[in-house]
Amino acid sequence: MESLMLLNYKSILFESDQPIWKKVDKNIRLNEFTKEELFYYSKKHKDYKKKTFARKDSIILKFGKGEDDIMCFNVSNFILEIINHEKLGSGLKLIWNTYCFEVFGQIEQWNRDLKKYCIQYNLKTKYTLGKKLGNGSFADVYLLIHKESKQEFAVKIYDKSSTKFDLTCVKQELDILRQMDHPFTSQIIETYESSKYLYLIQEFYKYGSLYDYLLQTQITEDDAIKTTYKLLEALVNIHSKGVLHRDIKPENILLRKPNLEDIVISDFGLAVYYNENGKYNHQRAGTPGSIAPEILKDQNYDYKVDVYGLGIVLYQMLTSKQSPFYNQNYQKMLSENQEGFIDYSLMNSSSQTIDLLTKMLDPDPSARYTVIQAKQDQVFKKYNRQTIIIKRKKIVQDKTASSFSPRSNSIFFSPSPKQTPPIIISSPKNCSQFNKRILGIPLRSKNDDRRQFFSPNSFINNGIPQNSTRKHYQMSTNQTRKSIYQGINSYKPAF
Repeated sequence: MESLMLLNYKSILFESDQPIWKKVDKNIRLNEFTKEELFYYSKKHKDYKKKTFARKDSIILKFGKGEDDIMCFNVSNFILEIINHEKLGSGLKLIWNTYCFEVFGQIEQWNRDLKKYCIQYNLKTKYTLGKKLGNGSFADVYLLIHKESKQEFAVKIYDKSSTKFDLTCVKQELDILRQMDHPFTSQIIETYESSKYLYLIQEFYKYGSLYDYLLQTQITEDDAIKTTYKLLEALVNIHSKGVLHRDIKPENILLRKPNLEDIVISDFGLAVYYNENGKYNHQRAGTPGSIAPEILKDQNYDYKVDVYGLGIVLYQMLTSKQSPFYNQNYQKMLSENQEGFIDYSLMNSSSQTIDLLTKMLDPDPSARYTVIQAKQDQVFKKYNRQTIIIKRKKIVQDKTASSFSPRSNSIFFSPSPKQTPPIIISSPKNCSQFNKRILGIPLRSKNDDRRQFFSPNSFINNGIPQNSTRKHYQMSTNQTRKSIYQGINSYKPAF
C-alpha cells in the first residue's frame, strides 16, 4: 500500500518531467559498465521480459537488437524501493515523478550501489535515531544507529518547510558528495526523504577533526608534511572532478582514527563547480584567515584557492596552532588576509618546508603552486611514498561516507552550472616574497566565522549580507568542543 501511495508522491528533489531514456553518447566507454541479465516489466508486452542491462554509478544502459541500439538514463534522485514478485523474487523499483522502472534478478549489488544516488523513504524501519550531535539554521545532525548492524552514522536532517531551506544548495552539495570516491575525501552513504524532512546519512567521525587534534597534540614537521601530502592527494581527486572546495581548514579535516593516519577532507557546503571565466554566483566564500587573497579582492579565481587554504593548514600544523592572520579587529584581519604576506623568519622549520609554504601561500595566484606542482615539490621526495600514504582500502558503500558538512554556518549561495574542465597544471614561475610580513588567521573558534562575503560580484539570492562585526577569533585551548558536529542554534529537528 505504501509503495502504491509513493507513486503519487513528488520528491522535492524531482525536477520537471523530461525524457527518461536517451540515446547514449558515442564516446561512452562501455567497458567500464557492468552487464547484467535482468527481468524488467515491458509496458509494450504487458509482461516481464529478460533483457541485458549495464550500470556504472548512477547510469543504467539497456541494449537493443543492434550494436548501436543502446539507451541510457541517470537514476540520480530517483526513489529507490525493494519489491518482491511471487515468481521472479526480489527486485528494484525506481520512481521518477510518474515514471516507474522495475527489474528483477541478481539485484543485490545494484541495491548497494544505488543507495548513494537515489532516495529512500523507509528510514525508521532501518535506523534508530540517537542523540543530537549538532544543530544549525539549515540542518540538524543526529547520531543514527543501524538496527541490524548497530553501526553508528551521522544523519543530517533538513526541514523542507523552513524558509531557510535552500534546495539549490542542497542539490549541488548532494551532487558533489556523490562524486567523491577518494579514501581521503568524505562521501555520502544514503539519502532518505519524508513528507517533511530530507535526511543525508554520512560517516560518523568520533575522533573529531584536525582542529581538535591540534588542541591536544604538537605535530612534528615530518607528520605535518606527511599529512599535507595526503591532503594534496585528496585535492587532486576533488579538482579532477571539476570541483573547488573553497573551505579547506583544520575543522574540515576529520579523523577516522585517533591519529593522522586516516584523514578526510569534509564539508562541501561551500564547494562549487569550476567556471572557466573564474566567476561564481557568490564570489566571496570561505573562512576569514583561510581565504585566498584573490577572493577577498573580488578577482576571478580557480583551483588554486584550495592550495592556499591547505597552505594555511600546513602553517598552523608547523606553528603549534598559531595563526598568521590573527587580529582581534575583524576588519583588520580581513585586510591582512587580503594582503597575504607572511613573516616566515620566526618559523622553526627546514628551508625546504618553508620554500613549499611560500609557494603554496603566494598572494599572487599566477605565481602560486597548483595542486599538482605542490604534490611534486622536493620536500616530499625524501619520504618513501608508502610512509606517507596508507594502503588504499576499498570503500564499502555501507560503511564509508561523508562527514557532517553543516551549511548552518555558511552564508547563502546559489551554485553555478556544472562544468568539469581538466585541472590547470601550468603556472608562471613562482615569485613569492617570503620576506614580507603577512597576516595570520586563527583556527576557527566561532561557528559563524565560515561564511560567504557580500561583494559587488556576489549575488545573494537567499538573504542579506551578514554583519561584518566579529569578535573573539583567537583559538583557545579552553574552548575545546564536545563534538565536531556542534554548530549554531536552530529550529528543533524531527525524525
